[in-house]
Amino acid sequence: MRDRRTYVFSHLMAQTPMLLPALGIVTGICGGALFPQLATTEGWNLLALFLVMAVAWLVAYWASRNSLRDVAPFAFFFGMSVASVGLGVFRYAIVTDKEPPAWGEGVQIVKCCVLTPPRQTARTWLFDASVESGKNAGSKLRVRVVKQEGGKMPAPGDVLLLHGAIDVPRNNGLPAMPDLAAQMRRQDIYGTMFCYANHWKATGHQSHTLQTWALCMRGQLVDKYRAYFGGRDLAVLSALSLGDKTMLNNDVRAVFSETGTSHILALSGLHLGIIFSFFNLLLFNRFRRHRRTHLCLVLLGMVLLWFYALLAGFPISLLRAAIMYTMFQVAAFFKRMGFSLNSLSVAACLLLLCDPRSLFDVGFQLSFLSVAGILLFQPFFPELPFFGRRWWQEWAHKILSSFYGLLTVSFCATVTTLPLVAFTFHRIPVYGILASFVAIPLAYLLLMGTILFLCFPFARAFLATIIVACLHLMFAGLEWVASLPCSSIVCYPTPLGIGLLYMLLLMAYSFLVRSSLRKLLYMFVVAIAVMMVEVYDYRQHCLVPQLVFYQNFSAPSIHCIESPGESYLWSTNPEKADSALAFAKRTFWERERLAQPVFLRGDTAIRQLLLTPHVLQFHRCRVGMLRNRQMDWPADPLPVDFLYLQKGWNRPLGEALRCFRPDTIILDATLSDFYRQRYLQEAVSYHVPIHDLQRDGALVVFVK
Repeated sequence: MRDRRTYVFSHLMAQTPMLLPALGIVTGICGGALFPQLATTEGWNLLALFLVMAVAWLVAYWASRNSLRDVAPFAFFFGMSVASVGLGVFRYAIVTDKEPPAWGEGVQIVKCCVLTPPRQTARTWLFDASVESGKNAGSKLRVRVVKQEGGKMPAPGDVLLLHGAIDVPRNNGLPAMPDLAAQMRRQDIYGTMFCYANHWKATGHQSHTLQTWALCMRGQLVDKYRAYFGGRDLAVLSALSLGDKTMLNNDVRAVFSETGTSHILALSGLHLGIIFSFFNLLLFNRFRRHRRTHLCLVLLGMVLLWFYALLAGFPISLLRAAIMYTMFQVAAFFKRMGFSLNSLSVAACLLLLCDPRSLFDVGFQLSFLSVAGILLFQPFFPELPFFGRRWWQEWAHKILSSFYGLLTVSFCATVTTLPLVAFTFHRIPVYGILASFVAIPLAYLLLMGTILFLCFPFARAFLATIIVACLHLMFAGLEWVASLPCSSIVCYPTPLGIGLLYMLLLMAYSFLVRSSLRKLLYMFVVAIAVMMVEVYDYRQHCLVPQLVFYQNFSAPSIHCIESPGESYLWSTNPEKADSALAFAKRTFWERERLAQPVFLRGDTAIRQLLLTPHVLQFHRCRVGMLRNRQMDWPADPLPVDFLYLQKGWNRPLGEALRCFRPDTIILDATLSDFYRQRYLQEAVSYHVPIHDLQRDGALVVFVK
């Protein structure tokens, strides 16, 4: 038994030698993120790790020369594991060991260069920019500017002068809200800025980086699309072929999300596979016998492949696919196996060593999990039997094999990514495989059509008609799938449940490799554990009456929640509040299964709720609300739990405390920076705790 295990271990490492270093680097990065004290750049710890590695390799060498040869591979790979873990820890330490820029307080003028194509809403443009001057030159900002009347939308490479205050990234504090601030920090974005319409202007243009130049070229290609397409067709076509997702609205994203076909809009190996198969069909198959010509075509294919990745802005999923396709082309030229778990491990090592923080990017995780699932599970599906040797039987077999391959690939990718998709996006597309049969063949036609559209200007009118027909057919098919009963299930799994599900997948793979009754029993136990964990979390997560003070920059908003089917929303401007709380509807309200709240208008007295012009009482929690001086001054301050100061109250804090005696003061997000700083300073002298909704995010108060 010992010799058998040694042989299996050595054979596995010989087939995928880069798998162990990749897992070690991943472990090291996770260790550095969870335990920051490990992520130190001191040389002694690094020296100790390499000493352990050297000793392990010496033991492996000594054992291989003596009778303990079965110990050699374990010692060698133990040393390799220690080295890769140490490399992951210290690479993460080097990348994260940076002091965030000190932006200073107050309004300032900043000269920036636009880095990304702006994403536009009804009133604003949102983009990332690099600071070009001052002590923080080179730092990145996320900027939102209000559209100027008749003004031109900024483009990558434009130099802007911005006038406004810079703040550090913060979350809005809602439950079930993803940590957007951490995501921005992983992208080296340490500041956010908002500019009004007349507080910014363009001063020039520069393309000082290769990526900026590529994004400008992509913008020119999108302009060629814009001459023949518009609206939803233009947005989907730009995202599907060029990776420009700035024009996608929430309705289009929702259709692809509910049907499980969002990967169609994210450039990945699917898109590169379609383009490369078209390239092989045109050139490679004709010149495969001519070695020199074939080599030139291989080099040309790799150049075009990386140029396409540059044109799309180097998304992580496309970088992974580009590395794997490069290895595939090199291996195919030398008649070796290109696509394997080893090439996937090489791609992971390269990307993680370049940027260890990409490990925590959802796109990175989904991309590698889907490919790993295809490589691991698809070989266990049997091949379709031949129908015969006649020409029509061969053609039928080819067509059915293509659909069968699409089915197995979609099934493997869906199964391996489903737990992560449910945990990240809180939605399970039930008919995802059915939608793939609609979207993927049409995506193939659309990509081929866009290539011909860009290469042959004289045929663009004819090709545009075909492309529009394919787009409308895709939308009709996906909308039909989305209209099916229970097409999308909303869920909020726990991290422990997700970990157990992936343990179950690994056990299923082990069972497929070598089945046994014991493994089947273990799988059953893990499945029961998953169910128990999720049921326990669901029972613990029961909604209780609560008050929610939203971080709403449009209008003050207080949500009084009695139960999932009964809640009340107070706001000074219900119309603005309803539109501004769209994100809360998709996250917090959806998770708690909240029905549309009833907007409170005027004085109200219902059940446990009492509303007057300056006091809101919900159960035993009392909130004093001030936004103007039109009130009768009481003889004694009214005791309240919270004092809610809103835009319009411009008197000193002492006058507010003559009206109310609060336990905590809440500053609404609509207050100007001047009054916010003033009240923060005055609250210190009065020794009253204060919660700033703009700085600290939404406040949830449980009332019983």
